[in-house]
Amino acid sequence: MDRPAALQERIFGKIFETAEISAFTKEERNQYEKNMMTENDRKNALDYARQEGRQAGLAEGERKGLEKGRQEGLAEGEKKGLEKGMEKGRQEALAAAAAGMKKMGMPVEAIMQVTGLSEAAIAAL
Repeated sequence: MDRPAALQERIFGKIFETAEISAFTKEERNQYEKNMMTENDRKNALDYARQEGRQAGLAEGERKGLEKGRQEGLAEGEKKGLEKGMEKGRQEALAAAAAGMKKMGMPVEAIMQVTGLSEAAIAAL
């Protein structure tokens, strides 16, 4: 049915649609209701599938995110641990060298220059 431009708004569309449906014969109304039920069932099935898919996607994304975060955390922890271990080893090696130099009777100032250790650190050896 053609409608004047002033009556093209959505609210008028609903009014005209309702008027057209009320003019249906019994058979047409039964077929219309059957079609509407089928359409509602289809829409509900799609909505349910979307919701299930969204939930499954979120769960999978969370799982992958946690795994990636764990891997990155392990890598970062390993890197920091390695750096700390290397620094500790370097300090121990400097202390051992300084202790050897001290045993040999080298002056503290010379040991400080070679090792970079403080006078207090050398005195504690």
